[in-house]
Amino acid sequence: MLCQLGHVKFESSGVNIANISRQSSYHFANKSIINGFDDWQQVGRHSQKLTLSGVLIEQSMGALNSLYALAEKKEPVTLALSYGQALTVLIMEISADQSNFLKEGEFYKQSFEVQLVVIHGNL
Repeated sequence: MLCQLGHVKFESSGVNIANISRQSSYHFANKSIINGFDDWQQVGRHSQKLTLSGVLIEQSMGALNSLYALAEKKEPVTLALSYGQALTVLIMEISADQSNFLKEGEFYKQSFEVQLVVIHGNL
């Protein structure tokens, strides 16, 4: 298992993840000062976002349906990573791109991206 998002498992043989990327944002407010440097002040905590992306080859047309169903609940879920770390996240966006269509109209290749926001835990 590469990771598990709620009850959806990402494995090397099924729904594959090709990349996990992380973005940390640090929030500041600034005040402009005439004839001087801007004044910067830290505002709130930092925020973390994760993006899981991958490619499905020769998978069922409904391979991502359980992931969409999980996101439609709009509830926090646990992301368990293969090295033992667990984070509480919100699924913010899922995008999928289907290509390489067969004669019957089914697609051969489907790439996907899942954007998450960490609400509890640190990477």
